[in-house]
Amino acid sequence: VVVSPKYRDKKFGHDLMRVSIKAIKESFNETAITISAQEYLKKFYESHGFIQTSEMYLEDDIPHIQMKRS
Repeated sequence: VVVSPKYRDKKFGHDLMRVSIKAIKESFNETAITISAQEYLKKFYESHGFIQTSEMYLEDDIPHIQMKRS
């Protein structure tokens, strides 16, 4: 989820996550979602039901973790 820094206080990232999760469920009849998340955003994704499923790894020299929502 990418939101311009000047709009981050508006919580648009949370809105995007809720709409995306709903769209995946409705469009694909799927509730399990796996993502590659920047490590510093772990709590953001946990607030949407994701859990960490891997150790930290580098992707483009940026710390990432795999996360899953069931």
